Amino acid sequence: IIYGLDNGASYTVSEAAKDGYTTTKTGDTGTIAAAETAKAAFTNTYEVTTPATVTGSTDLTGTKAIDGRAWEDGESYTFVLGALNDGPLPVDDEGNPATTATVNGADGTGEDLQKFHFGDIVFDTPGEYRYTIYEDDAQSMIGAGVTTSQARYRVTITVTDNHDGTLSADTTIRQTRDDDGAVLDPWGEPGTADFVNTYRVGETTATIQANKAIDDQVGSNHLIENDDYRFILKPTGDNAADAPMPADAQGDGADRSASVTNTGATA
Repeated sequence: IIYGLDNGASYTVSEAAKDGYTTTKTGDTGTIAAAETAKAAFTNTYEVTTPATVTGSTDLTGTKAIDGRAWEDGESYTFVLGALNDGPLPVDDEGNPATTATVNGADGTGEDLQKFHFGDIVFDTPGEYRYTIYEDDAQSMIGAGVTTSQARYRVTITVTDNHDGTLSADTTIRQTRDDDGAVLDPWGEPGTADFVNTYRVGETTATIQANKAIDDQVGSNHLIENDDYRFILKPTGDNAADAPMPADAQGDGADRSASVTNTGATA
């Protein structure tokens, strides 16, 4: 309250601007009449004018590797980012959903890692938002003999109101399951979403058959009887010591051998 002003004195009241607030005011200017009270009222309304943006190319990233062989043309692996608590989803530069990322064998070199990332996410409300990243075999073209990674990653984005009309976001990615699907306890350290698929050669069984024939040059009409002949199988070559052999083979390393007798004309 100010006393002693002259009748008819003019006044102006102002308030310093503060980021994030808009001001509605009444009676901020006027003339004071004798024996009357002039009132200036200010109402400040706060709103977020600058949302927080999580940049996919730097904050929502991952890698893909194949262990055991080089990348091949025609194979591809697709990864999905899904919201766990109704958070906003990534979009591309044109505003279209960008919740998947795909790497292709044609882009790979040897067994090198391939990088991927999702689109940007814009947040206009403070809070904690949770997402999961996983490999989707239904959308992938996985090469023969290559496992599907069952790894899971938890993305936690904490959006904070800076009380100046802006929001900021902090993002962490932690592994919750390994590539075999086993639950990690504790979770992995913050990092990127790294997936490894393993190429495994399956076991197979081979049958080696020997055929016996007699070229009868004297017309004796000799018949082949069972167990008339014995055949011996031995490993040869640079890998002889490690070559698989029948279970009943005798000896060690490259000196192993297995033998069978004929049944009719075969063994």
